[in-house]
Amino acid sequence: MSEIPLLPSLSLPVLATWGASVLGSIFIGWALTAAVLTIAKAPRPRMPPSPIPVLNAPPDAAREVMRGGRVIGILERTIITTAIFFGAETIVAVTLAIKGLGRYPELRAAPAVSERFIIGTFVSVATAIIIGLVGRQILVSFAITSI
Repeated sequence: MSEIPLLPSLSLPVLATWGASVLGSIFIGWALTAAVLTIAKAPRPRMPPSPIPVLNAPPDAAREVMRGGRVIGILERTIITTAIFFGAETIVAVTLAIKGLGRYPELRAAPAVSERFIIGTFVSVATAIIIGLVGRQILVSFAITSI
């Protein structure tokens, strides 16, 4: 398998393939992540009504904790797909480290959302890597060596 250089000359076929890969990664990743997170929602056990009122956090508290998730997911998939496409796989590790460190305080404060974070990140990253590899293979298969 021929290697794609890290900084190729960006011809129109390369830019078109890269753009299609990134857009595919963004939209397919968004749909897959949302679908998997919907499937992963565990039904809450039904409890009989309590005679003593119980103070609970507002239902939107967990949702608010992970604010910016959609934008972060789009940026994450764009960076990872681009890194894989151009053969800079180490950027994937850096991206995930930055995301994990940036979210750590929120995850620590609300352990209930940790599972959603892990599932969402896994699906998002897997989608970005697969689409980046497909885009890269398209370039190699069509012998676009002017990249």
